[in-house]
Amino acid sequence: MGVLGDAFSNMLYAIDMDGLKHPIFYRMPIAIRFEIGGEEKVYLQISEDGCIVNPAYVSEALNRAKTLYENLPQTPNVLRIDGYTEDENDVWAVISSICKMAEMPIPQEQIVQLYQIDDDTTIFQVQCYWDLADLVCSYNDLLKKIIEADIGGYCELASNVYFADTKNMVLFHLYDDRGADIAGADKEMLKRLFVEFNHWILEYDRAKINSIFGE
Repeated sequence: MGVLGDAFSNMLYAIDMDGLKHPIFYRMPIAIRFEIGGEEKVYLQISEDGCIVNPAYVSEALNRAKTLYENLPQTPNVLRIDGYTEDENDVWAVISSICKMAEMPIPQEQIVQLYQIDDDTTIFQVQCYWDLADLVCSYNDLLKKIIEADIGGYCELASNVYFADTKNMVLFHLYDDRGADIAGADKEMLKRLFVEFNHWILEYDRAKINSIFGE
């Protein structure tokens, strides 16, 4: 494993996560789940010819995701995007597809490992890592692509993009247009997010989140 992969793994260990498993919020002792989709309708029109995504919905979701990202304790320094394939010979094609979808350069590190789907099925997981300090790219564009992934964009990006602050041990996971999980090693590090953006917390999980932060 390379420097970025090691740093990411150390971050997972610090936030008490045994591997990267979904849903992140329910597997973490210290985490907040935010609702990203706002009050607008997702689609303007649904017909046999297809769906027309509501730009107002995307705009509101992007505003929430961007606001949370910009208010993290520190700007994330490692980006990880995962892809999957049944054939190890297709690894480079998976990497190329990820770069095209996310409009990213070739990753600085790639890790390929077996991934167990169920008792009978194993595929290859391709982990792509970038040092965000070395990138000249717009996190805003990538957040928007994640939001659009499940509603007409590149579905492969849904749930597969992770932003990590490996110094303060914080993980930001915008899984799609519906929500984002933020997990950390120290609840005091996330307290400001809990307080300032309390109105965006997913109501379904509010009781659990309140208990984490002693409210």
